[in-house]
Formats: sequence, C-alpha cells, structure tokens
Amino acid sequence: ISNITFTDDAFSKVLPIQKLLPGRALRLLLRFKPTEARSYEGAVVIESNDPYSPLVLPLVGEGVFPAGVADASTLPSKYRLHQNYPNPFNASTNIVYELPERADAFIAILNSNGQVVRRFEYKDQAAGKHSLFWNGDDDSGATLASGVYLVEMRANDFKSVKKIIMLK
Repeated sequence: ISNITFTDDAFSKVLPIQKLLPGRALRLLLRFKPTEARSYEGAVVIESNDPYSPLVLPLVGEGVFPAGVADASTLPSKYRLHQNYPNPFNASTNIVYELPERADAFIAILNSNGQVVRRFEYKDQAAGKHSLFWNGDDDSGATLASGVYLVEMRANDFKSVKKIIMLK
C-alpha cells in the first residue's frame, strides 16, 4: 500500500500505513468525525502496486450529535435495528441502528448454528442513529463463507435480530 486517501474530510484512518505481505490481510481502522447532523457519503481510496489499484471502497456515515446537543426532536424515539444494506452483500455491508438514549450497544453476527462469529461492542454510546461497516470477517480477521447470518442488537432491555445474506 503506497497511499490511502478519503473523498470526504469526515473520514480518516486511525493508524499509519502498514506493509502488506502477499496473501495476508490488513485491518484498516477508520475514524468518522462528522461536523454536522447529516448523511455523509464518501470513499476510501487505497493505492498500491496491485494491477487493479486503486481500490475504491464506499463509506457511509450518519452525522449525529450527543444527547443534549442536538434538538430532542431529531433523536430516535425508540431502539431500532434496521435491515443491513446491501442485502444480500458481497464484500461488505452497513448495519444501521438507533438508540433513543445513551446506552451500551452490542451488535453480534451469528452463523446458522447460532454461534457468535463477530462482535461489535460500544460502551456508553450517545443517543442517535449509528452505522457500522462489516466486511464479512470473524473476530480473528478470517473471511467467513457465503451463507445466511443473523445480526443481533442488544441495548439495555432491547433485543432485535435481522437475517442477512453474504454471497462471495
């Protein structure tokens, strides 16, 4: 990887560029810092010596402000897990959920046997609409097989499950 750039300033990388060896995976941590309450669409552009370079990955974010900053009428009135998009998905998907109050949010991806294969845990998350990006890997970074998976969201006493389909 020779360069990583973003098409919107609300997105940035957390760690410096690392050397990527052939046949190995690299986990890229992104930071999303919106400056206003609106939807953000951009892309991360990854340049390398790969013949298919540059790789352009779409990014979507929803700008929300912490409770007490935004007008209360713009905050969700209830907990909600939206259907992921796209669904079915190939390389990655977005999972959107809403919190009507500050809460610990736990999102889990489960396989068809009900086993948790990927965990996302957000402690003391602000009220609002949130989005996470899942690239089809498990907690160890291994790419999962095509198939039907479940997304489970838990926050306080709320629990919701959605079916998602990964096609590789």
